[in-house]
Amino acid sequence: MNDLISVIVPVYNIENDLLDKCISSIINQTYRNLEIIIVDDGSRKETADECDRLAETDSRIIVIHQKNKGVSAARNAGLDIANGDYIGFADPDDYLEKDMFELLYITLCQDNSDICVCGFNLVYGNGDIKKREFYSGHKVFDKQEAYKELIIDKEINSCVWNKLYKRELFDNVRFPVGKRFEDCFIIHKLFYFCSRISVVSAYLYNYYQRSDSIMNDIDIYKFKERVESLKMRLEFTVKVFPQYTDLVYESIIKVSLKYLLNPINQLKTSRKIYIDNSKEAFEILESGRASDVAKTMSKYYDSYVFLMKHRYSVFLKSMRFILKGLNIA
Repeated sequence: MNDLISVIVPVYNIENDLLDKCISSIINQTYRNLEIIIVDDGSRKETADECDRLAETDSRIIVIHQKNKGVSAARNAGLDIANGDYIGFADPDDYLEKDMFELLYITLCQDNSDICVCGFNLVYGNGDIKKREFYSGHKVFDKQEAYKELIIDKEINSCVWNKLYKRELFDNVRFPVGKRFEDCFIIHKLFYFCSRISVVSAYLYNYYQRSDSIMNDIDIYKFKERVESLKMRLEFTVKVFPQYTDLVYESIIKVSLKYLLNPINQLKTSRKIYIDNSKEAFEILESGRASDVAKTMSKYYDSYVFLMKHRYSVFLKSMRFILKGLNIA
């Protein structure tokens, strides 16, 4: 067992020390047969030069320089040239435990699985590290079980970087160019194309928490794209596993209420922009199926009813008054 693993790292204007730590953690993996593809997505000269310098330190590193097109296009560029039998991903401000790919690869081969998933740590700027909830032992899921676990979004999440994939899963799948939450647009398709998915209970990936990251700073435009990704997942799920449709509705309700009922977020935009970019979410939330699902979600139902009753009246009128007072409406 010594198959080639291609590890794709999209890079855009990252601090050199973070990039160096990330690439070093890949270079020093206990599994040695790696192809490390760094895709410089139109970075400033300092970052582009650092990518080239890193390539000089290890013959396994390949650097692609391209005009800025976004993280999806960068990952796609890496996929287009990848020679590996397996594919892994890393973000340039994160780092890997030294045995990550060895453990994922061995487990995947032993279980004859198509994807292997590990746990990950949340790493904060002050040095704190927090483990994200994950399974306590080795597990193997069939396609249907794994798809359900992904939709629930508890132990198995939608990010691509804490997983190892058989190369052929990406034969007809690419990241959506120009979209944020790009992982969420495709990960359910990858799971559906699998026969078996394995889980390694170890925490092997370290996810750096930036205060300005997409996950931590959701504006109305990012919210719209998050809903769009979940809407596509909903449409796909209805076709392949209709019994899990309500679970996707739950995700949409949770994401929508977290944003739409947070007035602090709304202070950043105007009433018109808020309405225009939240219409798709309300179309889903106002469906009879969403209403029925909300009734089973006790801690969300009161907020859901409030939002449906007041979205264009008390709530938005109040927001417009506040926004006008701040001269941003």
